[in-house]
Amino acid sequence: MFKLMLEFNASLHIKNRQGLTPLTLAAKLARKEMFQFILEKLRHLWFIYADIACGSYPLATIDTINEDGTTDTTSAIYLVVNGETEEHLELLEGFVVDLLNKKWNSYIRLKFYFEMLFFTIYFGLSIAVLIMKRLYFDYLNTEANCTDVTANYTILSERCKCAYLEATDSNRFK
Repeated sequence: MFKLMLEFNASLHIKNRQGLTPLTLAAKLARKEMFQFILEKLRHLWFIYADIACGSYPLATIDTINEDGTTDTTSAIYLVVNGETEEHLELLEGFVVDLLNKKWNSYIRLKFYFEMLFFTIYFGLSIAVLIMKRLYFDYLNTEANCTDVTANYTILSERCKCAYLEATDSNRFK
């Protein structure tokens, strides 16, 4: 029936009351054959040479990010990834996985590695500062004999309080 409608020039970009196109409706219902059939109908072939074909897909109903940067909750990828059945996962094979890999390689990979490097350096410095602070406190305890240990915590002795300046100390800005 759908093929017959396409023969009479039915539009693949028309939306229903839920705002779903035929492609996104197939994604929401997890109809793999229909999803792949509509994807092939939407594809624009640029050239074919022997076994090699170059084509493009309109990303307006496939991609999850709109032109203004907001998330499109009626896009094909969004509906497939947030689907509740195992049939939704089968839709990820082929085109959708290739698209996600290209998006990862083009946009996200560099930013992810940069942020991971930044986090690792920040985390390493935080651990180093905590260890050094503890080592300095241990030094005050063992070498300078500046700390008094109570049942719950360790405090500085009165004679060594000059080692730490508080925000209200008058010697802080000298």
